[in-house]
Amino acid sequence: MLTLTDSAAEAVKQAMNAAEGLPDSGGLRISAQDLGDSTGLGLAVEPVPGENDQVIEEEGARVFVAAEVAPFLDDKVLDAEQQGPNIQFSVTDQESA
Repeated sequence: MLTLTDSAAEAVKQAMNAAEGLPDSGGLRISAQDLGDSTGLGLAVEPVPGENDQVIEEEGARVFVAAEVAPFLDDKVLDAEQQGPNIQFSVTDQESA
């Protein structure tokens, strides 16, 4: 299952707090995103997980992993780095983190 670094958990909580009207059931959803000639990962703050989403809760942060990408993220770590006013998320292998 995808794990979160402390930095990622903090960044997810910041994103959740910044989203107006987000209920307590809300979180950051990771899903497949069509990039035209390839597929990448998309991030969006959502009020509830999708029906088949994996729900990960760490340090008060909630991440919903869409069923179509869960197998690819199963042995990964979500990390985050503050870059000025922006947050840069990255995914690495669990052994590398």
